Amino acid sequence: MSFLSFKLSEDFVAGYKGKKAPFGYADAAGNSVGEITFLRTYSRLKDDGHKETWVDVCERVINGMYSIQKDHCKSQRLPWNDAKAQASAKEAFDRLFNLKWTPPGRGLWIMGTPLVNQHKNSAALQNCAFVSTTEMTRQNPSRPFAFLMEASMLGVGVGFDDKGADKDFTIYSPQEGDIYVIPDTREGWVESVASLINSYLRADTKSPVFDYKEIRPAGTPIKTFGGTAAGSEPLEKLHNHIRRIFKGRAGEKITRTDIADIGNLIGVCVVSGNVRRSAELLIGRIDDDNFLNLKNVERFPERNSYDSSAPGWGWMSNNSVETEVGKDLSLVVEGIARNGEPGVIWMDVSRKYGRLADPINNKDWRVAGYNPCAEQSLESYECCTLVETYLNRHDNLEDFKRTLKFAYLYAKTVTLLPTHWEETNAIMQRNRRIGTSISGVANFADSNGLPVLREWMDEGYKRIKQHDNTYSEWLGIRE
Repeated sequence: MSFLSFKLSEDFVAGYKGKKAPFGYADAAGNSVGEITFLRTYSRLKDDGHKETWVDVCERVINGMYSIQKDHCKSQRLPWNDAKAQASAKEAFDRLFNLKWTPPGRGLWIMGTPLVNQHKNSAALQNCAFVSTTEMTRQNPSRPFAFLMEASMLGVGVGFDDKGADKDFTIYSPQEGDIYVIPDTREGWVESVASLINSYLRADTKSPVFDYKEIRPAGTPIKTFGGTAAGSEPLEKLHNHIRRIFKGRAGEKITRTDIADIGNLIGVCVVSGNVRRSAELLIGRIDDDNFLNLKNVERFPERNSYDSSAPGWGWMSNNSVETEVGKDLSLVVEGIARNGEPGVIWMDVSRKYGRLADPINNKDWRVAGYNPCAEQSLESYECCTLVETYLNRHDNLEDFKRTLKFAYLYAKTVTLLPTHWEETNAIMQRNRRIGTSISGVANFADSNGLPVLREWMDEGYKRIKQHDNTYSEWLGIRE
């Protein structure tokens, strides 16, 4: 961990190593479901071959978080006080250890590792992203799909739309090109898919002949990101599916369903792989009958097949329609009755409002879509950083507001690091979009009543806005 510029004192951390982590519910044998989940999903393998303990992860997360702050201040020649940082970090550690707040799962997994702190890259820490296929260009029609795939491979949940079909792309029948030996890297996988898509949507591009020999076998450990390799099979299946979509269609135009299929098949390829699972949201038109039936097995049987020998891919995305206030929604009723979809997104409201309790502010006039759970409005190529707090772990409102400081600070800290996507950095440096979430709402309301819940939420929001003003000023960045 020599690449970390900040470290909690060893004596402080040692004081927690004998404490039992408060993971909650345990079965009759004393096995905690929370702890089992933690060990399975968020505990990394250490150099000595043992899995990280909860204390290890808390230490790694806090050291990584405060190292980013320190590195930022030093690089920008801003004030930094090691003693104050130690005091702050110790309280952040204690509240994390006692599960008053946590980073999102990807933060527990990757914060404080070389991928983030040594390579100065926050992509794997991002929870949500959105990309519009209106970003398809004549020079590089595959670009939105490449972003979708790479972000998904990093565990980011990605929303996309099918608006690229409005750009009138003609399908070509490409000639066979040179052999492309696919590098055994995330970038290599993405580039192979991008080059294949481009070969069908650009008149001057040949279709590569893929050689998969350099891709490591399934089950091989992945050292930097963690987890194990999936082998080449998921990628080969994706390549073959894309060829099937375009085969024999020279002269036709790419359709909304084509875009949906490519996006979903990319998601299936990614899910077949590593330890980080991802998710997708697909946004379509309310007057597109094919879109409304994408999950209708009678209309698209292959897409929705549950045959293990030839499984479908329609399940990969949550599907929603974009609409405006006052529009007739009768067209979505049948699908919602059948399988709960599509969802409905009022994009005009998303662009006009921040919180609905506040007046129209039009801050998000550039919003193009949402993340897979549709709680976060996003511009195209934008990512969002989330962090979690737990209401029922707190004794009183002041205790909760204190936790909010460190939860907020985690998410704000992540925005100090760029991703490797230039388009994303241009937006995130401007918006610094973060989401501070709360869990246990129903239990808290049952125990304390809705008026108390409302008070905690409103007061918590005010406190976070105060912190954002203070810390943005200190760090010299936008609120």
